[in-house]
Formats: sequence, C-alpha cells, structure tokens
Amino acid sequence: MLPTKTRAVFISYAHADNQSSDPQKRWVDRFIQFLKPLVRQEDFTLCSDQDIKIGQAWHEHIKAHLNGAKAVVLLVSPAFLASDYLTNSELP
Repeated sequence: MLPTKTRAVFISYAHADNQSSDPQKRWVDRFIQFLKPLVRQEDFTLCSDQDIKIGQAWHEHIKAHLNGAKAVVLLVSPAFLASDYLTNSELP
C-alpha cells in the first residue's frame, strides 16, 4: 500500500548497515529516529523495506514506493555499493 501523504521519502540502504548488536551502529534506525520529529511536523512519510509485511511481495513494494516517492535518501556505504540488488534494482 502506498503512503497516503503527498510527500513520501524512500530510504535505500544495505541491510548490513542496520544489523549491528550495538544500537548506535544501526544506521537506518538512527536516521529514522532523527527524522521522526520532522515527519510529525512536516507531514511527510518515510518508506523503506522495513515496512514490508511477512508474505508481501517485497520487490513490488519497493518499486511502488520508489516510483511514488518525492525524494529518495541513499545511505551509501561500502555494503551499499557492493549490493547487486541496490545497484540493479533501486538505483536505476
């Protein structure tokens, strides 16, 4: 399901950058936490693959949200640059 608010921001990242046992090194979670006050204040939504439900068609979910986004944030890291999926599916 696409966000109902008009200003959607999609976050693209490598899963390896959000899997640390140290919460301070889960970069996506920290970034989302940082933006939460702006989300409430400015009436925009954040979208990422974290929104995908079990059994949901994840590739279609990502494509739909990328196509509907007003902005895309790339959390670029060595793991991001090494990802075939990100390079071949999200970046084009």
